[in-house]
Amino acid sequence: MLAHACRLSEKERLPLLGIASCYSAIPLLRAVHRLQEPVEKLVLINAISRLGPQAVMRSFLAHYIRNLLAKKGLLGVQAAVRLYAESLFPGVMKGRNHFGLLERGRARLLKTLSEFLILNPLEGVCLSQTPVLCLHAREDSILKIYDLHVAKNYRNDIRRLCPQAAFHPLEADHFLSPPSARGEAVRSIASFLKGS
Repeated sequence: MLAHACRLSEKERLPLLGIASCYSAIPLLRAVHRLQEPVEKLVLINAISRLGPQAVMRSFLAHYIRNLLAKKGLLGVQAAVRLYAESLFPGVMKGRNHFGLLERGRARLLKTLSEFLILNPLEGVCLSQTPVLCLHAREDSILKIYDLHVAKNYRNDIRRLCPQAAFHPLEADHFLSPPSARGEAVRSIASFLKGS
C-alpha cells in the first residue's frame, strides 16, 4: 500500500506524509523502513513501539489481583479478559465479530497474534532520516503496559526506531478524550507538517 502511495505522490509531485496511531504504527514503521524512508514526515500518536507478551501478562495479572480478585472474587479467564479489555478500551464496542468498527473477519487475527507472541516485527527498523512527531498521552493505559509512567523508557523505545523524533506529551488518555487534548494534538501536528 505504501509503495502504491509512493508512486502516486511521485506522479502527482505531492509530498508523502504518514500518520499512525497505536498498533498501526508497527506496520507503517516497517514499511517506511523497508522502502528506504520515502515519506517526508511521519506522525505517531500513542504509537506501540514494541510488542511484549510478558508486559501484557504482568499488566493483566496486576489488574486481576488489584481490581478483580479483591472486589469481585475469582473470575473465569474469559470474564477476566473481558473486564481487562474494557479497562484498556472503555466505551469501545467489543463482540465476537467486531472490535469497535473493525470487523473481526477483516483482521488477520492469527497473524497479529503470532506476531505478538513470537516475532519482533520492528527488529532492525530505524528511520534515521525521517522527521517524526510522536504525540503520547500521559494517561494512556495501553502505553502504561510497557512503561508505567509513559516517559523515559517509551521515548527511548521510539528514539531507537526514529532517532529524529520530537515528542509532544498530552494530558489525556489513549483516545485523547478531552477536547482540549485533541485541539492541542491537531495544532501540534499542523505545525509539524507545515514547518520546514
